[in-house]
This record gives sequence, C-alpha cells and structure tokens, in this order.
Amino acid sequence: MKEIYYNRKEWLLRVCTVLLYVLLCSYLSGFSIKNMFDPRGIAAVVLGMALFTLPQLQAFLVRRGKRKNAEPSHTEEDARFQTVQLLNLLAYNGLMSGFLTSTLFVLARFSGAQQVQTVSFQSGLGMDLRAILYGLCIYTIFHVREVREDVSDAEMAVRVGPSKDELYLFFQKSGLTNRETELAILAYQGYSNREIAQECYISEATVKKHMTHIFEKLDIAGREDLKSRIPS
Repeated sequence: MKEIYYNRKEWLLRVCTVLLYVLLCSYLSGFSIKNMFDPRGIAAVVLGMALFTLPQLQAFLVRRGKRKNAEPSHTEEDARFQTVQLLNLLAYNGLMSGFLTSTLFVLARFSGAQQVQTVSFQSGLGMDLRAILYGLCIYTIFHVREVREDVSDAEMAVRVGPSKDELYLFFQKSGLTNRETELAILAYQGYSNREIAQECYISEATVKKHMTHIFEKLDIAGREDLKSRIPS
C-alpha cells in the first residue's frame, strides 16, 4: 500500500541541495553564475506554472471543501494529503512550463537567425535552454514521492488468494461496473477507504458511495464479508 512521504525538514534540505548543486555545476563547467539566472526566463516559467495550475485548482478546492466535513481524527491527515497534492501539482506544471518556455524561446530565436551572427546565435540558444533548468529545479524541489510500506510475512499470507484477473472476472459476473470492480479488488486486497481514494484519485465520500453499491450487488453486509464471498 502507498504511503505519502512529506517532511518539511527534508524539503528545506532538498532546496538547499538543488541550489548548491546548480552553483557547483556552474563553477565546474566555467559557466558564469551570473548568467545562470535570467529574470525573463524565471518569470515566464513561474507564470506558466501558475496558468497551468489554475484549471486544476478548482477541482482541488472542491475536494478540499468536501474534506472539511471529515472526522476530527482525520483532519490533520487530510490537510497533509491536500498539501502533498498541491505540491505535486506545482511540480509537474513547473516542469512542463520549463520545457515549453525553452521551446518557445528557441523557436523565437530561430525565426530571426539569419539576422544574427553565428557565435551570438549559439550563445543565445544556450541561454534559452535555462528555462528547462528552472523547470527541473521546481520539479525536484516540490515533488513529493510516494513509497511502499514494508509488508510483513503475515500480511503477505493474508493477501495470498485469487489473482487480479480472477477477481476481475468474478466481480464483473456479479454485475459490478468497471469502476466498482476496480474498487472492490482494492478493498479485497485490504485497502481502506482512504487508501482507495488516494490510489484512485477520488474523494473518500465517492469511495463510500461505490462501496455501498458493491455490498448491495454482492449481497453482503460489509467488507469483512468480501473475502468469504469470493470462491476459492
């Protein structure tokens, strides 16, 4: 099962590491540190990241609003999960913005290449690629990794059973939809509603609604009866 790994101290250490690495590479390559920073390129990448995030921000805020009604014991975990989602969203959009910005800068330079000297053109072309570096730095700094927790031998023994293909066929024959089948397989494997929501990128309320339909179609009282309903 996946566990979201987020630590502020590690994040600050990552920021310092990225800056130190960039400065070190700049020094070793003989590239002027002053030329490493381009206000125009940085502004373009940050603006692109913001514009790419805006359409996705509405869905994020809707999910956040729904989570406000969560149980008090889950409030801190929900806030942490929302922070991780937002950071990963910024990381991917920052990376995309960096590559797109460099592409547009290079195309603009090629459009006027005949009017510029070769040496100046090559130098400027290299400068235009700095936006990719900015995007990579943003991704490295903001991306939050997901790790798999260690599974004990006892848990592995419990998980031994029908394959995913066998479960899929059984649930489909039982009248479940494709989405319900996907969630039923995860529930059979021991995932909680919260873990299923994280795995499928949906709200926990949606998972509960699907699970209710699944229990009704399988004619069982709850997930504790799910394993007994599957033929061995």
